[in-house]
Amino acid sequence: MNKKELRKYAINLRKNLSYNKNQLEKDVLDIIGDKKNIAIYYPLEFEIDLLFLKKYDLNLCFPKTDGTNLKFFLNPTQFKKGNFNVLEPIDGTLISSKDIDIMFVPALIINERNYRIGYGKGYYDRYLKNTNVKTIGICYKDLYLDFLEEENDVKLGGVILCKQ
Repeated sequence: MNKKELRKYAINLRKNLSYNKNQLEKDVLDIIGDKKNIAIYYPLEFEIDLLFLKKYDLNLCFPKTDGTNLKFFLNPTQFKKGNFNVLEPIDGTLISSKDIDIMFVPALIINERNYRIGYGKGYYDRYLKNTNVKTIGICYKDLYLDFLEEENDVKLGGVILCKQ
């Protein structure tokens, strides 16, 4: 299957998938350790949800699209639907990638070489291409599939595979 077909497959399959939220929380907190500036995302329906991190003493950063690019905002309190019906921050402080300790990146599919398939617009790949931020992909274990990455794809630093 090509990436377009894999995206469609993943979007349909994950509607029937679930994951162990307690295990996810443990895995995420183990990775975070004593770090403070943590980039996450506001989940779409059927995406793996990291919003439980709000209950911890962390500085959470959320992405916002700006043209064809992403910007991250620190500790936003208000969100509104932006491009692609994703909730994006409307307040908070713009933060540089060099000030983000760990970025948890959503993925439809991740392969064994730690490359991801997202929704196909390239926002995360463009953002991560020129940064050194530590990245952790978040994906359902059932969507840990093989595919050939492309030239513009950016390798993730690590992966959490969520399963029931």
